[in-house]
Amino acid sequence: MSKIRAAAIHFGITMSIILPLLILVKHYWFRGSFFSLMDANGLFFLFLLVGFICGPFLTFFVFDKKKKRLSLVIDIAVIAVLQIFGVGYGLFVMSYARPVVMVFEVDRIRVLSFAELDRQEENIFPGWTSIWSFSQPQVVFLRPAGSNGEKWKRIYSDINGQQASRQPSQWTDYYDNSKIILERTKPLETLIEKFPEKVKEIEFSIRANASARWLPLVSEKKLDWVIFLDDKNAKPIAFMNLDGFF
Repeated sequence: MSKIRAAAIHFGITMSIILPLLILVKHYWFRGSFFSLMDANGLFFLFLLVGFICGPFLTFFVFDKKKKRLSLVIDIAVIAVLQIFGVGYGLFVMSYARPVVMVFEVDRIRVLSFAELDRQEENIFPGWTSIWSFSQPQVVFLRPAGSNGEKWKRIYSDINGQQASRQPSQWTDYYDNSKIILERTKPLETLIEKFPEKVKEIEFSIRANASARWLPLVSEKKLDWVIFLDDKNAKPIAFMNLDGFF
């Protein structure tokens, strides 16, 4: 058997394993605009690189039909173990980076990954925030501070990088507060006036809902997105890469 054939066989086996994982990552954990919003391109590329470098490439590099059978088996076994650990670690990292919740906070909606949630409240994490969950990110409402003491506590937490939006104990039902949310949204006209060259893209995004409202949409790495909301119940409609802070 030649090097190329051995590497091709390993490539085929690798694809049969990685392809379902790619579907999981791209179509469940980072569906649609979430992939760009969470800036997952680098992680995704690394995941693919590890999967293939630690597999077919190494097989091509070490395979030699002149080697004894036992030596070849050991070489391939070591490569397989390295590949399994590499792909497993890459999948683990992606699972932590995946978006799990969208939190309405004052005048914007913030998308948080599992890694960003406050670990001190892990015992009350909702089931849909699980790193291995197939569910899409849920929308929640950041309840207002109830007292001056709580306001100062939040300010202190913000300074220390533990914003209230990261704490499940501070979340409440999104749709029960839709009236408040809609009062904070902005009319579609303001976005069109700011970005007249994007009218067709905006119209396509809102799916003929001409009365849709919008808010800035932010994540840890992105601040230049907007989210379109239904004007009746504040249900998210779509995202778009536009700077909503103006």
